[in-house]
Amino acid sequence: MSQDRDRAIELLRTHAFPIRLGTSAVIVEREGRYQLRACEPVVPQSASGERPRTVSWMPDHYYRTRTDGPLLAEAETEDALAVAMMAIEWPADWHPA
Repeated sequence: MSQDRDRAIELLRTHAFPIRLGTSAVIVEREGRYQLRACEPVVPQSASGERPRTVSWMPDHYYRTRTDGPLLAEAETEDALAVAMMAIEWPADWHPA
């Protein structure tokens, strides 16, 4: 997990936003602030209100994720967000893409 956190911090310094951490979290820059946010699944709806049918078995094909989920950490600088990221417990499913 430490390698995933280190990789996420490396990506933070490249400014390649949004930085997805699996399907559970994302790092974004909004209004000059750096944010680590939880992602929330959004089930696509058809015009009739039903979920579209698909033969795929992968969750990413059924859902897309919103990058404006609950705020987990926020900072004015990327260095400050990196410090905040080092202080939190890093979930096993946060793998930077």
